[in-house]
Amino acid sequence: MSRRVLLSLVAAVAAAALVAPASAGAGSEAAPGAASVKSLSGKVILIDPGHNVRNRLHPAEINRPVFYGIPGATKPCDTTGTATNSGYPEARYTLAVGLHVVKILRDMGATVVMTHVNVRPWGPCITRRAALGNQIHADAAVSIHADGAASSAHGYYVIVPSHPLPNVGLGPRRIAHDVRLGAAMLKAYGKTTGMKISNVYTTGYLRSDAYGGTNLSHVPKIFIETGNMRSPGNAAKLESRAFRHLSAWGIAYGIRLYLTGHM
Repeated sequence: MSRRVLLSLVAAVAAAALVAPASAGAGSEAAPGAASVKSLSGKVILIDPGHNVRNRLHPAEINRPVFYGIPGATKPCDTTGTATNSGYPEARYTLAVGLHVVKILRDMGATVVMTHVNVRPWGPCITRRAALGNQIHADAAVSIHADGAASSAHGYYVIVPSHPLPNVGLGPRRIAHDVRLGAAMLKAYGKTTGMKISNVYTTGYLRSDAYGGTNLSHVPKIFIETGNMRSPGNAAKLESRAFRHLSAWGIAYGIRLYLTGHM
């Protein structure tokens, strides 16, 4: 399949995803840096906001066991995510940031598809989230999250696979691409937001085979835990519209750094 045909198909997939209203928090504040240059022209990117704000209403569906890459093992299709102590849900945060990232990347010239968390009643399953990036042959895919760890934990980190899983085609070369995407994200996110790297995962990486979104991906993909919702200091940032604006730019710059070598 030619790149031109692929981009046409990806555009059709992107058009099929309805955009949530502006009240979801995408925002229109001025950028912290210029994005007018179409530096990502020709690139295909998947943005995957974690969870779904309506997952809690569909326990039977999201608790359905699915294969996530480990032979003989299953995990729930999806989860509700966490929340700050004041009740601000992770799923609402990730959607707000995700929508903003999509806009920024499109302004940079990229073809961007977002997982359809804003138009589905629940999910999609972790298997479908990975499959969507594979379907569009994404040059990079990022799943956006916020942690629900102990209140003493703070900071951001990325999640990449820990070791090859030949049964699902996850090999050392793919993992190396994930690690490179992670390195770019760690650099750009910290520089843009001022958030510190996790005091738990002090290298900035959690290497794990527990995540279907990365295990089942055939394209470079990472999770970014953008802060800890149970940390009072981090929660104050994550609940702030101004910080969500910076978070979106940090993620977009991380993707651009990975794909082009510059923020």
